[in-house]
Amino acid sequence: AAVNRVDKVLYIQKIQKLKDKESKNAEIALICGNIREAENILLQSGFILRAISLNLELFRWERALELALKYDKNNNFVELVHAFRHRYLERVGKKETVPAFRQLSNDTEFSEWSVYQERLDTAYEHRVVTQSKSTSKK
Repeated sequence: AAVNRVDKVLYIQKIQKLKDKESKNAEIALICGNIREAENILLQSGFILRAISLNLELFRWERALELALKYDKNNNFVELVHAFRHRYLERVGKKETVPAFRQLSNDTEFSEWSVYQERLDTAYEHRVVTQSKSTSKK
């Protein structure tokens, strides 16, 4: 069958390469436009970084920061979100207006950009076991 949406075909091919059933389900929910469902699947499955990444991709800055603050024990997620927000504002030539981001230090020295990008590129390799996750089923 002829497909006019090459982007969707490529995205589906990317989904097929994922190893976990949960990650595939989350990405399918996302491609269907069910953002909240996709995020919930990711969070319940322990793919916290991917859930944060999803919100960054959709410019849902406050939600990304909320998740980073909630699940981050070492402030690595917070720094990541802050770096993406900072870079975005620089590119569009705007000043920070979101109170939650204004509270973060303006003196933050960010790592090389490739460090942040690499973390997001490997988001499905970093799974956090959450307390709400049940034991394995057989």
